[in-house]
Amino acid sequence: MELDVSMRVPCRATLRGGSRQSVIELSERILRANSATRELEQWCGQHGLGDGRVFALCERDTRPQGLDDVSLDALAYPAARQHALFRRVRLATAGLVVAKALNWYFPENLTPEMHQQLQTTDTPFGRVVAAFSPRRQTFFMTRVVHEQFLATLFE
Repeated sequence: MELDVSMRVPCRATLRGGSRQSVIELSERILRANSATRELEQWCGQHGLGDGRVFALCERDTRPQGLDDVSLDALAYPAARQHALFRRVRLATAGLVVAKALNWYFPENLTPEMHQQLQTTDTPFGRVVAAFSPRRQTFFMTRVVHEQFLATLFE
């Protein structure tokens, strides 16, 4: 069963040092990577952004978003709606926000220590679950047009 269902949106900070094409490249790299956290850290290092370590600035008071029907169907886990927990984060390096992420995860698939870390720290999901050596499986993706992408930068 998947541990993490997430959508990552590169932010305006990623546009400063490069072009629209570099943001598309980052998106593609994250989709192919097993760890979005590690891939984002590598990309930031290659583009001279931040200090090389990504942290998750958690928006703990945010209202949880439910999993969409397509994601629920893909999980093939009838109780997913009741069991999934939600985290909205801004991924940053050296105070520079480089991506936004929505994470849904199933705490029963994690160790109690991992679940506690996700609830109480700014550690990115990928770093918390790294001991599991997770593999990403993308089962649903929607591309947005450039104008929609730009609108997300100011949310």
